[in-house]
Amino acid sequence: MPRASSPSRPRPPKPKPKPARANSPAAAAFPSPPPVRIKHEQADDKLTILVRPRPLPVLPNPLEPWKHPDELEYIRPHSWSESTLIAHLLDDAFDLPPRHPPGSSDPWCVVTSRNRSTTIVPKGYRLPLMFAMKFQWESLRLVLTSQQRDEEWKDYKFDFLHVSRLCATFLKQAQQAMASNGMDKMWRSPMFDRALTRYYRRWLVNREEFLMWFWKEFEEEEYAGDVLKKGFLRSIIFYPN
Repeated sequence: MPRASSPSRPRPPKPKPKPARANSPAAAAFPSPPPVRIKHEQADDKLTILVRPRPLPVLPNPLEPWKHPDELEYIRPHSWSESTLIAHLLDDAFDLPPRHPPGSSDPWCVVTSRNRSTTIVPKGYRLPLMFAMKFQWESLRLVLTSQQRDEEWKDYKFDFLHVSRLCATFLKQAQQAMASNGMDKMWRSPMFDRALTRYYRRWLVNREEFLMWFWKEFEEEEYAGDVLKKGFLRSIIFYPN
């Protein structure tokens, strides 16, 4: 299993570019200039400026900026039966460890999937993952025991699936990061963090229209910064054990 970088000698986090307003015409029309490298030619003692092209950043559609490329696509597999969808939720289930004892300097959390494989993530993601799973399973229980069970299942079944896919995709991203260059304790998932930002504001549904309404109220600035430092549990409704 790949090793996490030692907490005693952490690598400094990569600087994050200042976020641009998604609805700003300048953000779409004027991407950042390419890097410039100066080459010294000894033959004639001249300085030559070499311009190396940089790939253009992926920007959201200026007409629909809430359709951000970091968002996980909301899917609706209508051909799935109820048992197929619930089996999918079970396959993506996972266990989380208890919180670290007071004074612990361990920056990691080990997530155990249903197939007993493990994934290392920064410990700041432990409570958001716990909330997401608690919200998914508690909501599923309420729907399956509702007097309007069939109607509510039809309305909410793909919401359950999306939360499950958010967590599963997040764990896959963490595994890929660990397998490539090792994981810094400041590693973040832009996809998962966007959903957590909405949870922070108690927007618990991830359908396209809810993303649009959220963006129209808060705009892209709300997604800037580190959501794990916003006091996650103090701002959401957390279901007690």
